[in-house]
Amino acid sequence: MDITEENIYYLISRLLDEFDAIEKSYTKRLLEDGYGVTASQLEILRAVGENPKISLSELAILTRLHITTVEGYANRLNRKGFLVKKKDAGDSRRVIVSLTNDGEQIMKAVPLGCRTKLFEELGRLPISEKEEVYRALKKIVFMMR
Repeated sequence: MDITEENIYYLISRLLDEFDAIEKSYTKRLLEDGYGVTASQLEILRAVGENPKISLSELAILTRLHITTVEGYANRLNRKGFLVKKKDAGDSRRVIVSLTNDGEQIMKAVPLGCRTKLFEELGRLPISEKEEVYRALKKIVFMMR
């Protein structure tokens, strides 16, 4: 399909829908294959795995999610046995999270997610094309805020 002034909004909307569909499909695959986590929960596990003993508030900043959203994910992952929550010994208001052995095993076992696949594909591009992708995505994020 040629890009025209008349269809550009439709085409952009379809691409945004496709982004959503990719994540939903990945979540469906994770759940059907018995991993017991959604794509969003997996992102939380990855962030905690890369930042051991991170506080919930730091995790919220890192993932750019609201603190109550992060708390909800952490509570669900804790109930599933993938994450441990404890009060910080130095500051009882601060809650620290870390992966359990089961959480680490999930991280090693799950199939590659869409972000990981994207980064692998980006790795094959020259820096000039990576910059092009970055600038386009940055512009989209700016326009959607």
